[in-house]
Amino acid sequence: MEATRRYEFKPIDQLVFSDDFMFGAVMSEPKICKEVLELLLQIKIDHVGYPASLAGSL
Repeated sequence: MEATRRYEFKPIDQLVFSDDFMFGAVMSEPKICKEVLELLLQIKIDHVGYPASLAGSL
């Protein structure tokens, strides 16, 4: 039997970073993604690159 995926829809003002939509939105913006990674990893990052298969969808 195939499991069905249940989605919960929240108003935009209730989203947090760990929500799939918000995480994807943040990480799809290179400047913001770079800043978030630098804060989390405590290192300086030169640039952020995306795989070619994802670049067209950003």
